[in-house]
Amino acid sequence: MPYTTASDNASERAAAITKVTYRLSFMREKPTQSYEYQLLELALRKTQKEDGAFFLEPSAPMEVRRALKKSRNNTIENFIFRSNYSTKDNYEGLIYIPISIDLGIFGYRICFTSEDVLKKSPNIRTLKELQSKTMGQPDSWLDHQILKANGFQVYNILQVESMHQMVANNRFDYLCRGANELYHEWKKRPDMKGLTYDKSFSIYYDLPRFFFTHAQNKTLKERVQKGLNIAYHDGSMQNLWREHYGEAIQFSKLKTRRLFYLENPYLNNISPDFQYYFMNPYGLEKSQKHKN
Repeated sequence: MPYTTASDNASERAAAITKVTYRLSFMREKPTQSYEYQLLELALRKTQKEDGAFFLEPSAPMEVRRALKKSRNNTIENFIFRSNYSTKDNYEGLIYIPISIDLGIFGYRICFTSEDVLKKSPNIRTLKELQSKTMGQPDSWLDHQILKANGFQVYNILQVESMHQMVANNRFDYLCRGANELYHEWKKRPDMKGLTYDKSFSIYYDLPRFFFTHAQNKTLKERVQKGLNIAYHDGSMQNLWREHYGEAIQFSKLKTRRLFYLENPYLNNISPDFQYYFMNPYGLEKSQKHKN
């Protein structure tokens, strides 16, 4: 069901309600329970007193690629969606809010592997050693391109649903997932034969994820950006982030892992100001991350 909110102020109640359409993914979880939805709703609530009431409505289910196309065509009223930023994508006619919605945690990657690989390489110590291993990623994911650009041999995964089984069966050495993703994916597969995950290292590359909308939706863009800034500075954005990701980050034990820093060459035409909003679970300065 769409989310509606009403104002207690008579003048605001009389004002037109802003309809916002968010991308509905094919994920099985209820969309209103997702971090992405709740963060968007939080940003709109933070600006409600000044900018009026709002109404959140889901789109038809669609992948991000289709959302890009739909947004460029501007056929859906106030359509907004989340996507990784990449110079490989066509953002013609679009604008984005330069606040990474997951506070940068998606760039910390922890790798599923097989029990066989873990026995042979229980403690990866150097980037060169790691680059001798094979990685698995769908070629439609930006991670595939980033890993290739950093010298890795990357196996193309055609069926996302089978990727955990593939790494468990030694089709490739590692399947690297966000530090906020590994925990939940691991819990869903307690009995998958051969599947495990490496505890010695993590990989990091800047992987900001932004809210995008059509350039004609400038009022919506400014409202959501203002709301996110308010939520960030009053701490409610971080509280929501911890509510959704805290348990997974604790499980990942990032501070105990050797960190390998990779470059993301697909960010070369945007300002690095988005890093201001990044949370750093290692407690390291960026310069220290280069010391592999």
